[in-house]
Amino acid sequence: MKNSLIYRILSALFALLIAVSLLVSCTGNRGVGDATEETTSGTETSGVSQLTLYSRESGSSFKIVRPDTAAQNVIDSAKKVLGAFKDKFGAAPEITTDWVKRGDVVPSGTPEILIGATNRQESIDAIASLGGVGYAVKIVGQKVVICAADDSMIEYAVNYFIKTYIEPAADAVIIPDDLDYVCTDLDIFREGWLLAGIPAYDGGTLSQSLYDAGPGSEWNQAAGAESVMQIISGTSASSFENYIKKLEKNGFTREFYNNIEDNAYAGLYDGSRRVYAYYTDAVSEARVIIDGTSPSLTEFGYTYTKQATDTTVIYQYGLPMAADGSDISVNGNYLNCGHLYLIKLADNSIFLIDGGGSQQFDSAMIDEFMNFLREITGVAAGEKVRISCWYFTHAHSDHFAGACRFFTKYHDELTLERLMFNFPSLTESDLFNGSAGNRNKLFAYIKNWYGANVETLKIHTGMKLNLADVGVEVIYTHEDIVDAGLAKSLVVSDYNDTSAVIRVTFDGRTFMILGDINKPSQNIIIKSFSAEYLKSDVVQVSHHTWNSLQDLYNRIKASVALFPQSSGGAVKDGTRTAITNTVKLYAKQVYYAGDETVGISVIDGSIKAVDRRGIIGGKYTGWSW
Repeated sequence: MKNSLIYRILSALFALLIAVSLLVSCTGNRGVGDATEETTSGTETSGVSQLTLYSRESGSSFKIVRPDTAAQNVIDSAKKVLGAFKDKFGAAPEITTDWVKRGDVVPSGTPEILIGATNRQESIDAIASLGGVGYAVKIVGQKVVICAADDSMIEYAVNYFIKTYIEPAADAVIIPDDLDYVCTDLDIFREGWLLAGIPAYDGGTLSQSLYDAGPGSEWNQAAGAESVMQIISGTSASSFENYIKKLEKNGFTREFYNNIEDNAYAGLYDGSRRVYAYYTDAVSEARVIIDGTSPSLTEFGYTYTKQATDTTVIYQYGLPMAADGSDISVNGNYLNCGHLYLIKLADNSIFLIDGGGSQQFDSAMIDEFMNFLREITGVAAGEKVRISCWYFTHAHSDHFAGACRFFTKYHDELTLERLMFNFPSLTESDLFNGSAGNRNKLFAYIKNWYGANVETLKIHTGMKLNLADVGVEVIYTHEDIVDAGLAKSLVVSDYNDTSAVIRVTFDGRTFMILGDINKPSQNIIIKSFSAEYLKSDVVQVSHHTWNSLQDLYNRIKASVALFPQSSGGAVKDGTRTAITNTVKLYAKQVYYAGDETVGISVIDGSIKAVDRRGIIGGKYTGWSW
């Protein structure tokens, strides 16, 4: 009893100390995100005199000034202030830069709204006073100084200024002339937290560096704006959920949330940054990604209500392949790989998955594929076939160069609405940089055909979206195979482990698309998801039957198997035979892309082949793509 009383007394004293410390460090009004703030006057609004920055009646004598050589986010922040004035009043102060002619004196007494690290002494002094942490909004003479210790934080300072002074204004923006707001927001700052400008994750162990998670398409991102990721190990589901709430408290809106078993996935947006975060329960790790390229999932996907007469058909498109599975370097004319799948959706558009190798698309193949698309969609000559989405599993040319040859001839007869992929950064390793030529060529072709009008989604594990009547759920990307401490890729020898893996749902059935993953990817997938979840009706056998993923196939247990290989190639040696035999333990229907084109659909509750046809096209004779 005595010990209990002492404990309660000590707890009360501790709580009192905490309360006092908060009172000391949180004087004045709260800023964006409940920031910890300091004001030199003790209160933000105690000044007797005020500055009128803008009035509806008389306009403004102030100019918005940003650095002449500013980073893009600083430029955008200055424009955001300009836009806020225009939204409120229909007009705004003039916007300019801090450039002065060599030999001229930097203006010191003119009314200015300074954004970022300008050359004005007021900006220089304010930034220096921050001591490397936080941001400030203050009045110095005739200057409104909006600055941050680091450019990445400037948007928070601007957001505070807009929300506190412009948005609430009636007929004029009026600011107390003793304003001295300093934010050292503990929600944002944490030692070792490297994702600048977004709230820090609480708890766990932070990775020592950021993983460069790679690009979107070149036309939907600023230069250098590749996605970046920090990993938190030793965390929990509750800590992850608290972090999502913390993001929401700091101005982010939850756009997406998904649970797969005990794993959690969330997408959020604050108007300028899109954050994707997910928690993997089996390893107690969270991943937080700033995705600088993607739209929201709700904007990217779309739904279509399937009618009684509509059909959904999955095709493994037949490609010319070596009948015996030999390499083109041996036989001279045929690949022993290539990967081309498509789904004819219920709205008669096409979900294209990869695209085969260049060596598999001769003139006859190119023409026949166009005829095939028109036939299965019912789109007449003279009208355009809709490619509602083109998905790339990874950046090996036998997965898209063939389709590039096809699009080169027929792009005017097609519309391409969406792209979906997750390629790693070329800068992450020499292995990844080896894909630069193929990847850059692919993007250049698409941009040439369709300009910048194609919506692009960089997929992340746990994403779930609809394309017409089918669902797509992402269960693996290269972001999962990264060392949690060093934030370095564990893909060291086989680029195929950068393949993404998706699970497609159609008519109450599931189709697992494995791309070319190898054992390291398999092991992560098995560890992350139960056999019950991985169980699928249809499986695309990985990497042309070269990779021994028997542990995964024993969990998928698919009754239909699609081999991106010839029937001879699938049993060319002992390794491939063992893989094929494992798949056949469960598969009652087996189809080979090197032998035929096959279309499968759900008929009366069962998966059946509804279209089988021979391969058009011949041997490779030296063309390029």
